[in-house]
Amino acid sequence: MKKNKSLEYVIVRSIVILLLSFAVLMVIVGYRRFTRYYTHEYNDSAYRTAKTAAALIKVDNLESYLESNGDNEEYKITNDRLNILTNKQDVSVIYVIKPDSDYKHFTSIFNSVSAGSGYTPWVIGSKKKTTNKEYEKHYKEIMERGRVRATVIRNRNLNGALPHITSLIPLTDSNGNVKAILCVQRFMRGLTRARFGYVFNVSILTFIIIIITIILALNFLKKQIIRPIEKVSRESKRFATLSNRSKNNLSNISNISEVTSLALSIDKMEKDTIKYIEDIKAATKEKERIGTELKLASLIQENSLPTNFPSNESFELYASMTPAKEVGGDFYDFNLIDDDHLMLVIADVSGKGVPAALFMMVTKILISEYSLSLKDPAQVLTTVNNRVCNNNKANMFVTVWLGIFELSTGKLVFANAGHEDFVLKNGDGFKLNKTKHGIPIGAMEDYEYKNNEVILNKGDKLFLYTDGLPEATNSELEMFNLDRMVDTLNELKDLNTKELLNEVKNKVDTFVGEATQFDDLTMMALIYKGDSAMKKKFNASMDELNNVLKFIDDGIKDIKDSKLLKKFNLVVEEIFVNIVSYAYSDNDTNNTVTISIKDNDDKTIITFIDNGKHFNPLIKDDPDLSLSVDERPIGGLGIYLVKKMMDNVEYEYKDNKNILTIEKRHE
Repeated sequence: MKKNKSLEYVIVRSIVILLLSFAVLMVIVGYRRFTRYYTHEYNDSAYRTAKTAAALIKVDNLESYLESNGDNEEYKITNDRLNILTNKQDVSVIYVIKPDSDYKHFTSIFNSVSAGSGYTPWVIGSKKKTTNKEYEKHYKEIMERGRVRATVIRNRNLNGALPHITSLIPLTDSNGNVKAILCVQRFMRGLTRARFGYVFNVSILTFIIIIITIILALNFLKKQIIRPIEKVSRESKRFATLSNRSKNNLSNISNISEVTSLALSIDKMEKDTIKYIEDIKAATKEKERIGTELKLASLIQENSLPTNFPSNESFELYASMTPAKEVGGDFYDFNLIDDDHLMLVIADVSGKGVPAALFMMVTKILISEYSLSLKDPAQVLTTVNNRVCNNNKANMFVTVWLGIFELSTGKLVFANAGHEDFVLKNGDGFKLNKTKHGIPIGAMEDYEYKNNEVILNKGDKLFLYTDGLPEATNSELEMFNLDRMVDTLNELKDLNTKELLNEVKNKVDTFVGEATQFDDLTMMALIYKGDSAMKKKFNASMDELNNVLKFIDDGIKDIKDSKLLKKFNLVVEEIFVNIVSYAYSDNDTNNTVTISIKDNDDKTIITFIDNGKHFNPLIKDDPDLSLSVDERPIGGLGIYLVKKMMDNVEYEYKDNKNILTIEKRHE
């Protein structure tokens, strides 16, 4: 005969099994999510450190380092910098190797080991055996197939070492040839601690819940046999409906201890539930407050980025920034430093969220401030880097591309602090413009950045972006990558700047689908329309008069009529002398005159721009030439001659500047 089990035993056993199953499921799911999250973070950190380290190495000199066995001043300096970077970025090893042709062995070039890692640095030129087939595969893909990034994660067969992740990138020389591989290894201590802590906490919590649940279940079963349970049940139903405290004293409904205990439990439940509801309301209110503050922070960040995109006869510009979270770490900026120079900047701060946004705001302000005063990209980045390094306790850094574009010539002078290479369309299509990078801002103090230069012709397009574009990843963990980005740009090469950026964003969204993105997406595009006018700035001084007249002669040299040439010289001299004499006071410091010439087939237009005091010379009445010289009032004759000699004279006051334009048709 089958032995019956008590109800208490059946329920307790069921509860234990259910909670244990739930706990095991939570441990498995949480373990995997912890592993994936921390692995991604370690991979991203190691890759960024690898990009920074690559900026410190002169790839063209690797062979000479090997030939000299490291007995080279430049090699020692580079090795010292790598040692500093290794310890500062909290990585275990940074090393540079040259694989053999079969990829089963490699030669060590650089090997920087952090203090406390337990590793012994390799000697330059030493031969080492490749760890396993996975490394051989990555070496071959990088050296022969143009792979730009690889990752190795090791959790097993470590021979006593800690679990670690290694990021591998190619080192290319000035001709674009892959000469070596740079590897950055980082211990995954945080992953091990986090997983252990999670499993331990879930186990303890499950044990506590099981014990508490068993006690409550046993107590509940005992109370089921008490007749006054109906009154307690009605009270429970009443409270469930009204959610308020009862005026009845449930503790006196019976002399039986079990019923009294149940009544007190119901009474406590009502009290705790009401408190819980109040706590939920308070928590909801707090959550709404935090959400409001995040929306405000997002709005502040959005308003800090310029949205009034300039477009004139010289250029067309548009930019966009899509943060991965409520607030992002990317930013862009542009500013007309003067009439002929446009500052362009795009940057990507390490990290995400509010800290990255705050770091972004500070860096943006510094770059904007120093760009206006220094007007040299390399000097600006050098100065900003030192300012950031002086107060960077969080060890954050930012990659920056900064350029100053000369509108009259199409010359673009730029410096790169570890940022992505820009893409340029000149001729048939877009091409990636690869240049030597400096290290990111905030990575190392007293680093000297270098300028690069490129010339844009009429109709050329410049495309800037952050790594959130090529590294956008779909659900199959496939990246959008640089090649697909350039191909997309060439598909859309005939669009204007706004249409181009919108369509690129649509292409990326279609590619990634529903996959979660971990990086901001920022883009900027510029079309150079060319400048048909000759333009030059002069000091408002009589010493510049001959230079002004020579500039005018060069600008209208195609005019063959000598009388017309003399008229222009006379008119220009009259206007320039008037500006020098009357536009500025003795206390003014920026005393300049900008002159532009547009010489068409049928007419010549010359414009004078100064930022002196507001004065319209055309409102003055023409002098009465019927009067004698003694009777005639002083002044007004010069501008009268200008109006008589020219076909059209116009004046406007705009942006605190006097703008006088003269026009003469060719006879």
